Amino acid sequence: MKLINIKYLSDRKNEIIKITLLILCYFGLCVFLNFATDTYVVFDAGFKGAGKDMLLRNGRPIIGLFYYLFDILKISNENVYRVSAVLSLIFLELAIFIYSNQLIKYIENENIRILISFVSVANLYIIEYFMFIEKFGFMLAILLNVIAACKMNEFFRERKKLSYIQAIVCSILSALTYQGVMALYIILCMPLVFVYAKFIKTYITNLLLLIVPYFVSAAMTVLLFLFTGSKRTSLNEGYLANIKHTVSAFLHFLYDTFGLMPKFFVGVVFLLLLAIVLLLAMKCDDKVLRLLHLMIMVIIAVIFPLATLLQGSGWNAMRVVYPLASMIGMLLLELAINYNNEINRISSIKIIINALLIIFFAFQYISFNKIYIDKNKNDMADMVRAQFIGNEIREYESTTGNKIEKIAFYYDSSPSYPCYSGLYYNRDMVVSLFYTHWSDVLGINYYLQEEYRKAEPSEKYNRYFSEFDWDSISSEQLVFEKNTLHICNY
Repeated sequence: MKLINIKYLSDRKNEIIKITLLILCYFGLCVFLNFATDTYVVFDAGFKGAGKDMLLRNGRPIIGLFYYLFDILKISNENVYRVSAVLSLIFLELAIFIYSNQLIKYIENENIRILISFVSVANLYIIEYFMFIEKFGFMLAILLNVIAACKMNEFFRERKKLSYIQAIVCSILSALTYQGVMALYIILCMPLVFVYAKFIKTYITNLLLLIVPYFVSAAMTVLLFLFTGSKRTSLNEGYLANIKHTVSAFLHFLYDTFGLMPKFFVGVVFLLLLAIVLLLAMKCDDKVLRLLHLMIMVIIAVIFPLATLLQGSGWNAMRVVYPLASMIGMLLLELAINYNNEINRISSIKIIINALLIIFFAFQYISFNKIYIDKNKNDMADMVRAQFIGNEIREYESTTGNKIEKIAFYYDSSPSYPCYSGLYYNRDMVVSLFYTHWSDVLGINYYLQEEYRKAEPSEKYNRYFSEFDWDSISSEQLVFEKNTLHICNY
């Protein structure tokens, strides 16, 4: 990888501008405040406490160190969010720029390099990372994965031991930042494994060398979990259930994609790209090696990102299986570097691929920005709701002289869990603070600047509120009883 100096950056300024514009178009809205339900827990614990939790429970010491730094510098909660957002954009841009520049040796067209790098690194599932305050940590882990992939490619090309060691180190650092992206570097490297292997023996050797850093990183994270006593490595012994869950996650990616794309769109794109690679491979003299490579590449691109599901310690969430969505970029890269001459000879294939890219990017742009907009709508509704509750509390306290200290939460007969109707919902991205048990009272405390405690719900009010079915905020949803407020979520 070339040393990035001022002259080098100047020579690549057009590429930098293009990547910057892409980043801002797809992720620029992340700089505006919007909170995941976990964020209220972080704010309540403080960044020192959150840093300790990152180390002892989550096995993410590098994010923990950043949190400790935020605590030492006494940066406000909101400014930490802004710093995190800016850092995440910088890290993501660096990742795409570095990977794109690594591909210069194989792809002459700058625009194609950038687009393939973008769809490989900033894939569909990356959007969930931008919903959390530690987004900077997720993007740093991705950046380290990209550097590991580039160093691995250098090793394949030049066989320098130092490059291999650097790949292992970057892979370990990435895993100690966030484990969910560990498989990314393997997927980014898979098309390049074939470039430097003209025989099956060499190919298998390169493949084994490629996965060693992954297993070293995985071993390091397991050791860290064992050392800290975290239970996040606990296994589910229902192996058949785990296999079923893994297959389901892959099929879900193809036909639903967490509602990010029209149903079956990703599956159609995947099958079309796979069919094109298969068709072109069959026309080559070394088709046996190419078909073996294609089969192994697809299997690895499915198994490694879903390894925690297969193991039984993970679940099908975008942030957990993020590398799986890089499979589309992997197939595009495979076509661009291993079948470039064949594609140039068949204009219809080039037209199909270009059309797929344009449609794919358009849908991704629309989907990402809808999520940002809906997230802001959700948070605004939460803030207004919390302020309404605050006004009701102040009126009750001024009228009765009682001081509210505790809040208990209930549900009506048909709650709009977990977000407001009409907004995007699929898993954890757009969720109201009122509908998760860890954020309800903490979110109210954040907006009202109070320190209310959570009370256990009573059976009396469970029965009472279950007879109602509201579709908007109402004073009738609040029942005051001495120092306790009973709130019904609608």
